[in-house]
Amino acid sequence: ELGALTALERLGLDSNDFTGELPYTLANLTNLKYLSLHNNNFNTEAVPTESLETQDEARKYLALLWKPECEKIKAENEKLKAENEKLKVKYDELKAKYNTTLK
Repeated sequence: ELGALTALERLGLDSNDFTGELPYTLANLTNLKYLSLHNNNFNTEAVPTESLETQDEARKYLALLWKPECEKIKAENEKLKAENEKLKVKYDELKAKYNTTLK
C-alpha cells in the first residue's frame, strides 16, 4: 500500500486513467515534495488539476483526504459513547438490584 511508503518524496500518478477513491492513507506520506494526480478519474473531491510541487502543498492536500475518515471515526466514537452509557446504566441497575437482594 502506498500509504506505508512514508519516506517517499515524489509520487507521480498522473494520466493513468485511475478510478475510485484516493486512499486516505496517502496522508501518511509526510515526506512528499511532489505529488501529481491529475488526468485520472478519481471519485475523490478536489483532486488537484496540476502537480503539487512543494512539500507544503502536498501535505495540505493529503490532509484533506483524512477529513472524511475522521468524520466517520468521530461518528462511530459517538455511537460507542452512547452504548457505553447505556451499559453503565444497566450495570448500575443490576448492582443496585443485587445489593438490595443480598442485604
